[in-house]
Amino acid sequence: MQVRVKEIHFFVTPTFKFVLPDTSIKMGIVQDFEKSVIEGSTEYNYVYSKMNYLLKYSLKFMFPVSASLYDNIWFERVFEKKHYVQRNRGIGASLETPVFLGVFKAADSIRRENYYFAALDESIDVDDGAINIWDSRVEADYKRPEKDYELLTSVHFEKGIPGSESKYNYLYLNVSAVNTFYINGSDKLSVSADYGYLLERYDLPAWKRYSLGGYDTLWGYKVDEFYGDYRFKCRLRYDRMLFDDIGFKVMLMELKSINGFILVDMGNTGDIWEMQKLDRYKTGAGAGVEVNLVYNKMSKFKLSFALAQAINGSSVPTFYFVYDIL
Repeated sequence: MQVRVKEIHFFVTPTFKFVLPDTSIKMGIVQDFEKSVIEGSTEYNYVYSKMNYLLKYSLKFMFPVSASLYDNIWFERVFEKKHYVQRNRGIGASLETPVFLGVFKAADSIRRENYYFAALDESIDVDDGAINIWDSRVEADYKRPEKDYELLTSVHFEKGIPGSESKYNYLYLNVSAVNTFYINGSDKLSVSADYGYLLERYDLPAWKRYSLGGYDTLWGYKVDEFYGDYRFKCRLRYDRMLFDDIGFKVMLMELKSINGFILVDMGNTGDIWEMQKLDRYKTGAGAGVEVNLVYNKMSKFKLSFALAQAINGSSVPTFYFVYDIL
């Protein structure tokens, strides 16, 4: 009797990111089986009472396909000084193209989403139903052969399709670009910009409005402090290597490198007229250091310490701490 055992190779990559004072925790795992990928992730935010879950399965064909389940919950969300409880959960399927000319890639997806949105006031007003959402995205990632410059651009459409269970009908356009310049092999200058535009607004749900503020979008301001139907944000960041190949070890922990950075953010949200008023644009700036470490010669992670100030606000400086598994 002959027994054949097929050898299976797979790679497991954990992800984890913790941000203070945003109190945001993002963690997940990606399991790669060469021909397929399973991805699971979750996000918690204690201060803003938010929980997000995602489970995604992808098949690596010439045209990669994937299916996903998600569940997003807000126990208390604020819009225009009113408090709401919200839950959006659904299923999705997507199809991607291969990379053309080593630069271009496109993807389309459709989601079936069930929503529950209720105002928490004296007379509870409940809005619930289901909506179909179509997403289309085109990306271009250009890298110069000298490896001293990279340009990443993206054009993204999101369409809410009305039906018997939902009245919502809208179309968003999002355009983004990131320019990265590598200097002397170790320093880096990046300039990024993102613009969100509401093309059609026959009926728009409140939770689909753009938000701005926090560690990822606008330094020095609270998470999602500003809302609007349109959004523009840009970020300038310069990274400089301070100490490289340090090699300092304490038991299984090794300190690899330390780099410093400065960052400037600018952005605005609002209606089409408010976007044209320069005095409405918010600016934040800050600086910090990143400490790169390796545990047991395998697990890489980064500790970031930064201080930021909201230029257009009266708030005190904000101290950021980020723990990130690489």
